[in-house]
Amino acid sequence: MAGKERLGSGTLKVGRLELQQEEVIPVLSIGNLWMKVVRELVLDRALAAEKFTEGDLAAVYGKELEKEPGFLERMGRQLEDQGVPAGRVGFYLARPLLIARFKERVFAPHVATVFLKEKHLRDSVVFSVIRHKERDVLEELLHRVQAGECSFAETASKYSEGSESVTGGMIGPAPLGRLSPHLQKILASMQDGEYSALFQAQGTWGLVQLHRRISAALDEKMTKDIIEAQFRDWLEGEIKKIVGPAAGL
Repeated sequence: MAGKERLGSGTLKVGRLELQQEEVIPVLSIGNLWMKVVRELVLDRALAAEKFTEGDLAAVYGKELEKEPGFLERMGRQLEDQGVPAGRVGFYLARPLLIARFKERVFAPHVATVFLKEKHLRDSVVFSVIRHKERDVLEELLHRVQAGECSFAETASKYSEGSESVTGGMIGPAPLGRLSPHLQKILASMQDGEYSALFQAQGTWGLVQLHRRISAALDEKMTKDIIEAQFRDWLEGEIKKIVGPAAGL
């Protein structure tokens, strides 16, 4: 087999290429590849308890097997050539399925609790904003809008100094949790149609009008998003246990 094998202390052979430890380690340090290795090792250890059958593999690769009956055998040989031990080939072929099952088993039971806890941050808002470096100018613009001399959108397009001027100041729908903490605090207490007080952020003055709030629903997409978020947080935490909080993830 032309796979990966140990030749001696600090030496590996991949195909026809012999690699020395002192060659491999510096390469793994480029582009933070070590962190990718650690990530996959953490996953492999977590997935060790997950079970699968030949029928599972057939179901996962059903489309491929219809076109190529020997697909699994070919992929197995390819994995062995890349250095996967013969006894682990099935595991790596089933790995996408095992990851999905792991997420469902570990994180799905907590989705409803997480959703209720974070719902206020998952609610979306549609709002408009005007930003200007001069507070007095922005205050005068607010008076004009409130007096009906011009619309908020017209004013934002003409005077706002941020990128939102292109859209007439309109932003959203956007989940509240993805906005800056300052905007979150302002919008969280506003009613539809209400104007905010003038506020200062990042060296400029701002004014916001909330158009509408869209309540988040625990639908299929939301369930998937919460599971994925829990999975990412768990994986990051497990990696930090190994390499420490200072490592780049």
